[in-house]
Amino acid sequence: MAGMHSPLHLPVGRSSDFIIHVYSCSQWVLKGSASHVQSGRTMVFHSMLELVLALQAKMNENSFPQSSTAHRGWRGAPPEEDTYTFETQSEADTQQDRMPDSILASFLVRVQFRQNSSWQGTMIWMERKESCAFRSLLELLNLVAEAISLSPAPEKETVVSAISFTNGDIVS
Repeated sequence: MAGMHSPLHLPVGRSSDFIIHVYSCSQWVLKGSASHVQSGRTMVFHSMLELVLALQAKMNENSFPQSSTAHRGWRGAPPEEDTYTFETQSEADTQQDRMPDSILASFLVRVQFRQNSSWQGTMIWMERKESCAFRSLLELLNLVAEAISLSPAPEKETVVSAISFTNGDIVS
C-alpha cells in the first residue's frame, strides 16, 4: 500500500462520515466506539463485525450512500437487522466510562459509494494525519489492521489531540 497515503485534508459532515476509535485489540478482536459525525451520536462496538453491521445499518437508515445492489439473503428477503443504536453524546459518555482511557488508533471513515455489495471511500488515520482511499470493505479492514499493527503500545501518558470540525475541515 506504499505510495497510496496522502496528507490529511478532507471536509467532514456528510451522513456517511464516521469517527472510529479503537481502544483494544486482542487476537484481532477490536473494541472501541464509532461516532456518526452528522448526528453526533456514538455507539460502542465489541467486534469488527458489530462495527461494520452498525455502520451499514446507519447508512441504510439515512439512505446514503445509496446501495447499488439489493440485499441478498438465504431466505430471499433481507434478514431482520439487529438494532444498533448510536446514542447522544451524554448517553455515550456513560458507555465510554467502561472503555479504557488509551486509544490505539482513530479513523475518520467516509463511505462515498456502496457499489457491487461493498463500500468505497476514504479513510483518515487521525494520529498520522494521512488519508487513503479504499475500494472495498475488505481493503478498509486491511487498512485498519495495518494501522493497528503499526500503532505503538498504549501508554497511560498517551494523549490523542482533540479534533474539531470547522468550516467542513478537520482541525487538530
